[in-house]
Amino acid sequence: MNLRIKTLLILGLTLLGAIALILGLSHLVLTESYAGFEEKNTRNSVVQALKAIDYEQSLVESKCGEWSRWNETYFFVKGDNQAYIDQNLNPDSFENLDVDLLVFLNLSHGVVYATGYNTSSHQAREINDSELSSILSTPYLFSHDALISSRSGFLITGSDPLIVVSQPILTSTYDGPSTGYLIFGKYLDPEEIHKVSDITSLDLSIVPISDTDEGSGLDWGDVRNMSSITPLVQFNVSGPDRVVGSIPVRDITGTKKFLLQVTSDRTIYNQGLITIGSFLVLLVAIGLIFIVITLLFMDRLVLRRLAVLITCAQKKNKSSTEVFESPLSSGDELSELAQALIPVFDRVTRSETELLEALRKTEESERKYRELADSLPEFVFEVDLSGRLSFLNRLGFQVSGYTPKDLEEGLFARDLVALEDQKRLAQNMGRILAGERISGQEYMATRRDGTQFPMVFYTIRVLENEDVVGLRGFAIDITERKKMEVSNRKLADIVQHTQAGIITGIHDEVDVINPAYALMHGYTREEIYSVPMTSLFSSDLRKDFPAYLRKAELYGHFVFEADHQHRDGTLFPTLNDLTLISDMGGMPYWILNVQDITEHRLAWKILMESESLRESHRQIKDVLSRLPDATFVVDKDGWVILWNAAMESLTKITEDQIIGRGQQEYAIPFYGYKRPMLLDLILKPALLADQYYTDLSMHDGTLSTEEYLPKTVNGPMYLSIVANPLFDSQGRLIGAVQSIRDVSSRKLVEEALMRTNEKLNLLSSITRHDIRNRITVLFGILPIIKRMSTNPEMTEMVEMLEKAAYTIRDQIEFTGDYQDMGVHAPEWREIGEMLDQISKQGLVTDGVIENKLHGLSIYADPLLERVFYNLIDNAGRHGGHVSHIRASYVSDDKRVIITIEDDGTGIPYDLKERIFERGYGKNTGLGLFLVREILSITGITIKEIGISGSGACFEIVVPDGCYRIN
Repeated sequence: MNLRIKTLLILGLTLLGAIALILGLSHLVLTESYAGFEEKNTRNSVVQALKAIDYEQSLVESKCGEWSRWNETYFFVKGDNQAYIDQNLNPDSFENLDVDLLVFLNLSHGVVYATGYNTSSHQAREINDSELSSILSTPYLFSHDALISSRSGFLITGSDPLIVVSQPILTSTYDGPSTGYLIFGKYLDPEEIHKVSDITSLDLSIVPISDTDEGSGLDWGDVRNMSSITPLVQFNVSGPDRVVGSIPVRDITGTKKFLLQVTSDRTIYNQGLITIGSFLVLLVAIGLIFIVITLLFMDRLVLRRLAVLITCAQKKNKSSTEVFESPLSSGDELSELAQALIPVFDRVTRSETELLEALRKTEESERKYRELADSLPEFVFEVDLSGRLSFLNRLGFQVSGYTPKDLEEGLFARDLVALEDQKRLAQNMGRILAGERISGQEYMATRRDGTQFPMVFYTIRVLENEDVVGLRGFAIDITERKKMEVSNRKLADIVQHTQAGIITGIHDEVDVINPAYALMHGYTREEIYSVPMTSLFSSDLRKDFPAYLRKAELYGHFVFEADHQHRDGTLFPTLNDLTLISDMGGMPYWILNVQDITEHRLAWKILMESESLRESHRQIKDVLSRLPDATFVVDKDGWVILWNAAMESLTKITEDQIIGRGQQEYAIPFYGYKRPMLLDLILKPALLADQYYTDLSMHDGTLSTEEYLPKTVNGPMYLSIVANPLFDSQGRLIGAVQSIRDVSSRKLVEEALMRTNEKLNLLSSITRHDIRNRITVLFGILPIIKRMSTNPEMTEMVEMLEKAAYTIRDQIEFTGDYQDMGVHAPEWREIGEMLDQISKQGLVTDGVIENKLHGLSIYADPLLERVFYNLIDNAGRHGGHVSHIRASYVSDDKRVIITIEDDGTGIPYDLKERIFERGYGKNTGLGLFLVREILSITGITIKEIGISGSGACFEIVVPDGCYRIN
């Protein structure tokens, strides 16, 4: 069997095996794919059914919330009110609400009123004992942890599950205390399940499960968590044409369950099996055709032509005189191989001629190398293994003083260096020949006439066929460089021993600092090189130094006075001479000469201080006397030394009457008796501020407060008071100053605005409740009209009305959240304790809240707690799998920055501002729009600065005067 037959046989069998493997894998993959798609579709149908039932529950919860936060319900539970029952608890109300029972309970779980509704007879009915007992014996329905909260789920009291919702009963303005609980119930009977099936287009059914059945079930509280639902869904094939998806659901007692089932046809799977069969048959036919065509092309295009080429090559080998001509001419690889064999014999005959030409070119190259070496400005040489010089260029002869004749007679490398360097030269040459790389070496060279001069030699090995045959290199005369090094060393000695500080550098990079400069700044010479240059300058010098460099560049040098900073942080005056020059390469660098002039300044200061002190006292007194606010100054012992005109007008006491008086007599015009005032708390820190002032704030040593004084000499007044300490030039306390401003008019205006806001809010609350009642009627009527209508246009119009009604309801809820903002005056709140209370409400069930805000109080609207509640709630709802939330703050002289950050998914860059827009994020009824509005009342700002994918980070900036740190 020849190569041609073997190749065709192997190729055919290989292709047949590949097709068989493809058929098997295709059948397996496609069948599993259709089965997986069918199972996934069934599980999604179960999830869709759960969401539809959850939506029904949310409708009951919404209606219960509207009734539980209603003044009429609030007062009905507190006392018997037959009119409430007649007007609100009638069959029409049940039809509108679409619920099956209502239960009103007091705080001790006593039944105030309970009634049910028979959907078949459309008449009221009494709640049976089993229904009422199941509700009252379920503690979860009464475990409310806040005024505005809801508990909902399922109870199994009979054959059908009961949707039950419990909420505390509050006033229409959501105020407490709660008077009891309102419970709504709605049965998932066959009629209700049929309605949900029509909405979802699914075949739904509910099957009760006895208490003895084992197995886990879905807690209804996890219905919105996809990761907890999917593993519980059970998938079963019910014959060749039907599949069933089901999930067991626990009621809120945790002891009873029901099974939610969704039944679907297997149309997709069966059609898929038919498609797979057709595909495999087609694939077999195509594969067989492909095998036949491939074998034919392989034989015709490759194997037959290769046999022809082999035959021609054998003929050429038998006769050396025969001319080889290509038998193939199609232009493929085999034709190129045939063409490549033609010039092989021609190249063999031309090899001798080409070798001679190569030798000639080598000699020519060597000649050019020597000419190039002679033209170089360096001393070029070559040495053989014995150390004898085999080549010197023209400059080498000129520098050394030797001639070409000396080179021919025998000139060694040691002859070019002084006697004391010859041993070191021989050692270094041996190291280089051994393969070691050595950088330029300095030697004292010797000319033929005996004169000596310094040179640097750079040397490498010379290799021929990987064998070392000698050394080649070049040398540089460094006589001028040596002279410059000596000169530089002398200059360096001068710089190091002068008493003036000297520093040099390029731009802001320092390269030289002398000991005097380091000493005047309190450092050693070794330490100062690790200190940034600008840290030794005062802040003004750091800012002005670039301008001084430009002036030095313009004028050659520039002299100025500036402060430098000592190691201990103190500043000292200096006289600076800045010079800008260029090095040999044209690179500009600067030299700064610094002299300490502290003693000169001190002498001048003593001379001027006595005169300026008298002038300063006169100017301060003149300024204080013209201030519009009532202001007075006392010394450190409490004696009045300044009393301005505004103070005279406010107290009816002249300056002459009070100057030099003390013992807190200045308090009598305000309080009617002697007592400490605000500036006394500065002079005597031992005084307890809480005994005299209830609302006191301190910032950077300044005390401030506002208080109402009923017995001033001018009658009752609201006063704003500020006090500051006074220090001398040495930082010692020498007195205090206090300013007083009458803010009575402003307070009266604020109180009037507060009363007006309260009236407007009451009117808004009543109007909003009436609108909610009308919307409830719409929600009851529109679904009935939609079911009764057979006209598609009418149905579309009803759906538009439903969307409009939901929009109106959301707007009403929004106004309810917004109305309380700014109604009450801002107040001081301790943030750490407030966040501890919010953390106990379980907003983040699987995460940890790290609270670093203790000791920080801020001045904000009373709704501040809802700001932090909303931020923590948003992290739990929208942050993904949040495991850690951190609240912290930092402060500087003018503000405090509070950060609330988590390790969730974060917020995309394009949404960082949109999340604060109105209408964004209404899950809790309080979006980030309201958060920003509440904070802005006292000038506090908020923005989101986190990195998407790494967690959200909200930054709250509290301005000066609106925070306290204990």
